[in-house]
Amino acid sequence: MSDELQISLSIQSKLGGILRDVLNVTAAYDQANEGIYGGPVQNIGTSPVAIGFGAVTSARILVAYNLDLTNYVDLYVDDSAGAAEMKLLPRSATVPSFPAILPLTPGVGFEAVADTAACDVYVAVIDL
Repeated sequence: MSDELQISLSIQSKLGGILRDVLNVTAAYDQANEGIYGGPVQNIGTSPVAIGFGAVTSARILVAYNLDLTNYVDLYVDDSAGAAEMKLLPRSATVPSFPAILPLTPGVGFEAVADTAACDVYVAVIDL
C-alpha cells in the first residue's frame, strides 16, 4: 500500500509489578484521498446537535473524546430516534474516560447531546 491509514490499539496491565500485554492490534487501510477533518473541539449542548464532518463527504471513521470533567455526552446515529449508541464519559480522576473510535457507514451522520451542561468534545473524522 502506498497511501494508507494505520490505527493501533495497545492495552497493557500492570499487576504485582508484572506488565502484561492484554491487547496489541494494528489495522492498515488503503486511503484513496486525504480526507481527514480533525482537531476541532465541538461544543455539545443539552439539545441534540449534529457532529460536524467538515469537508469530508464520505466519512468512514469517527474519533470523539469528551473533554469535560463532570458531564457525559451521548452519541447517536442521526436516525436512531433517541437510542444512545455510545456514552462519552467525563474526563475525571475517579472515572477514566476513553476516546470513542467508531466505524461509519458513508452518508450516515451522528448527533450528540450533553447530560446536564454543555461539554467540549474533540472530534476527528477520516475518509478512506
